[in-house]
Formats: sequence, structure tokens, C-alpha cells
Amino acid sequence: MSLWILAVIVGLLVAGIRAANNRVSQSADRHAVRSLKIAIEQFKQDHGFLPPLVDDTMPPLNGTALNVYQLSDPMDLQFLRTKQVLPTVDPRFSIYSLGLYLFGPLDATIDGKDGPGFRKPNADGTFQLSGGRVFDPVVDGSRGMQGLVPAEPQGEGRFEIHDRHDVPFRYYRWERGKPNNGSVVLLPDDLNVPEIVGDASTQVELRSADYAVVGAGPNGVFGDEDPFTLVGAVGGSVSDVNRLRERARSDNIVEIGTK
Repeated sequence: MSLWILAVIVGLLVAGIRAANNRVSQSADRHAVRSLKIAIEQFKQDHGFLPPLVDDTMPPLNGTALNVYQLSDPMDLQFLRTKQVLPTVDPRFSIYSLGLYLFGPLDATIDGKDGPGFRKPNADGTFQLSGGRVFDPVVDGSRGMQGLVPAEPQGEGRFEIHDRHDVPFRYYRWERGKPNNGSVVLLPDDLNVPEIVGDASTQVELRSADYAVVGAGPNGVFGDEDPFTLVGAVGGSVSDVNRLRERARSDNIVEIGTK
């Protein structure tokens, strides 16, 4: 057998192994994202509302309150209605919300119980600090995720749930808009769906959605990172940013749900 033929065979084997590993990895990622959605639905069933959306841009926790968007406040409702033109400037997600409200890792001064676990949460993001039921963590981190990881720097009351590639899962919330008529979506902006979640003009299921859990998938990027980060993850050239973002989003894992 010639060296050339041997090299071709080895190359095909390596490509096959890589593809198989990617399929296994993506299957685990899907299981993890699905588990987080199930946990969110359990939280909603227990408390009557979705986990609040933490404002990740706010300063660290002060020991007495969480920095959450007050969804009864007109300014924050407008924030959830605003579909940004570019995905890189769409901030309607949190990497901290799911850790805080599904695991309950905080001190009793914030969520009523020294973690893990928490007392009854309120829709404004606060917790009852005494009395009543204590809730156990509602997420199963046994497969496809690393579980709860303190954000850096540690000790600031911020926690993330990471996938197997050490990338935080994202929790998206938006205030659903209405099409111009009852059945036809004239423009994607009508429904305010974040671009990373999907295209509501072609994905019918997004038209009734209010939240999403998104994992970066095997390539480790979501598609809204800077071009140089995207090139490092998926290859290509910074001169074709749209193509880079498309390739980065191609293996994102998305689970959606309603209020």
C-alpha cells in the first residue's frame, strides 16, 4: 500500500472519529439544554412565573438583593421589546439567572437559605427570607454540563451553569410582540425574538415563545462574539463576518418555552 493511500485512509479515519465525537458532544449538549428547560418549567409550576432575568451588567450583589430587571417597570418592558439590529448588541440574556434561581447557591441573607436551595422567590427577583417552604435545586446537572461554577472573580454572588466545553448556558427573555395581523408575520421584528434564538419569520414555533435556553454547542461560540474569536472557533476570515456568525450559530442548541 502506498504512503499516499495510507495517508488518505488515516485522514478519513480521523475525520470520521472527529465527526462521531461531535455527534456525541452535541447529543450531550442537547440533553443539558433540555434539562435546563425542564427545570425552568418546574420552577414556573412551583411559583407561577418564569425565573427572573438577572441584569448581568449590574455591579456584584450587595448581600441583600439581586439585580434583576423589574418586568413591571415600563423601561424594562421596553428593553425586552427592543430587538437589536445586530446580535452583538442584544443584551436580553443572562448567564447568571439559571444558576441563582434553579440551584439557589446564595447566602440566607439573599435567598432565605444558605445554598444550595432557596425559600420562595418573588416575581421581582427577591426571596422570602423566613418561613414557608425551602425548595431544593431543580436542575439535574448529572449529564452534559459541569454544573454550577462561580463566576470570576469569585465571592461576588454570581454563578454560572457551564456546558461540557466550559461555556455558560444563556437564558433569554423577551416581551413577545404581535404580528400586524393574526396569522402572518410581516417582519421578524414584529415578535422581538433575539437573533441568536432564531428567525421568527421562518421558525413558526418562535412566534408563541417567551424565553429560550441556548447552548453554544461543540464549537463553543454563539455567533455574537467578536470576529477574531469566531475565526478561532470555526475558521474562516474576519472579512466575511456574516458567514462567520452563520457558521458559529449552526450548532447552537436552543430550547424555547412560554410564560
